Amino acid sequence: MTPLTIALPPDVFALVRAGKKRMIATRRNPRKDRYFAAKTPTEAKINGTLYQITRIEGTPEEWRVHIAPTPDKCKHPSARLYAWSGKDALGAFTAVVCCLCGSVLHC
Repeated sequence: MTPLTIALPPDVFALVRAGKKRMIATRRNPRKDRYFAAKTPTEAKINGTLYQITRIEGTPEEWRVHIAPTPDKCKHPSARLYAWSGKDALGAFTAVVCCLCGSVLHC
């Protein structure tokens, strides 16, 4: 199943990455109500990082998505790697970064 996509501001995402925020709440509307009635996602892609969803709660005012404290380990798929080369004061360099988890694989 396609993961639930969630975009958060950088300061809130930093709390999620640190494991201090484990629940994302969003206001209810008819579109979200239809989505959660039809599907029960098991994963959430929050700012491009994959997390496991532990449970989803519906209150009269909002939907609450509870996530696992740490993201899944990224396997660094080759389709999601970004590489570039350049030159700085120390000389030529090549860098490779995983776009899925943000890890620097080579620099």
